[in-house]
Amino acid sequence: MNGRERRPRRGKDGSLFRRELGWTPFYYLIYVFFVFVQPVLDHAKALEWIVTLVGFAAFLPCYIGVFQRWRPGAIWYAGALAILGMASLPFNSGTACYVIYAGSSLGFILSPAIALRSVGRCWVRSRWNFGC
Repeated sequence: MNGRERRPRRGKDGSLFRRELGWTPFYYLIYVFFVFVQPVLDHAKALEWIVTLVGFAAFLPCYIGVFQRWRPGAIWYAGALAILGMASLPFNSGTACYVIYAGSSLGFILSPAIALRSVGRCWVRSRWNFGC
C-alpha cells in the first residue's frame, strides 16, 4: 500500500460505515444523549449551549471518521474525539462521553490488548494530571 491509507469498503446501500460493521455505529450514538442532559438540567447559559452545540457538530464528523477509515486515519479521529471531550468538559460534564467514545473506538481500530493498554495509560495520566 506504500504507506497510504486503505480506502474503506462501503456497504452496497452506500452506507457511511465499513461494510463489516453494519448498523452497529448508529446504535452507539444513543449515548450522545448525555451531552444534552447537563445543559437542560442546569438551565445553561448561552455560552454553555454554544459550546455544547459546536462540540456536537465537531463530534459527528470525527465519530463517522473513526468507523469509515482504516487504522492510520481512524486513530487520529479517535484522538480528536478525546481532545474534544477534554476541551469541552469545563463547560459541560456530559461531554465526558466523547472521551468514552474515543476509548471504545480503539477496540474497533486496534487489537484488544493494545486498545486496553492505551485506555489504561490515558486513565493513569488523567488521574495524575488532575490529582485524583
